[in-house]
Amino acid sequence: MSGRDPALATKARALAQAFDRSFAEARATSPPPLLDFLAVRVGGDAYAIALADIAGLVPRGRLTPLPNTPPECLGVAGLRGVVTPAYDLCVLLGYSTGAGAGRWLAVIAGARAALAFDEVEGFLRLREEALAGPGDAQRPRRHVSGALQSNAVVRPVIDMGSIVQSIGAMAGLNNASSE
Repeated sequence: MSGRDPALATKARALAQAFDRSFAEARATSPPPLLDFLAVRVGGDAYAIALADIAGLVPRGRLTPLPNTPPECLGVAGLRGVVTPAYDLCVLLGYSTGAGAGRWLAVIAGARAALAFDEVEGFLRLREEALAGPGDAQRPRRHVSGALQSNAVVRPVIDMGSIVQSIGAMAGLNNASSE
C-alpha cells in the first residue's frame, strides 16, 4: 500500500482551494442595524420619537395643574407611583398653541418628565439609511434632529436631548435627568 488514493488527493486539493478562496473573497457583513421609532402626531403633523428615548407610553390621565408654570407645563401626573411633570409637546415644538391636551404621555427615558402628544400612529423599524439630517425635514422646528422617511411620509425626529435641556432650563436646573 504505497500508493495514494487519487479520490482522496482530489478531495484534499478541492478543500485546500476552497480554504484559500475563503480568504480572498469579501467577508460577509452583518445586516445594517435597525432603528426603532414611535410614529406620532403632534399638532396634526407626523413626527417620530426614537424608542430608546422613552421609558414608557401611557394614556394621558388626569393632570394636576401647578401655579406659576410656563405654558409648556400641563401639570403633574402620578406615573408608576412617581409624581411626574407633563409637558405639552405641541408647545415645545413651537406651535402657536398647544391643543392643550394630548391623549398620550411618553415618559422620557432618564428624566423625570413626560411629554403629552395627540396620537400614536404606530411602530417603525427602519434601516439607518432612512434617517436623514435636520435639513431634510419638511418644516424644521425646534427640538428636531433630523427626519426619516417611511411609507412616503417624511417624519421629523424629535431630539429628546434638546427637549430635556429645555425642560431643565425652564425648571432652573442644569440637568433635568435623574441621578
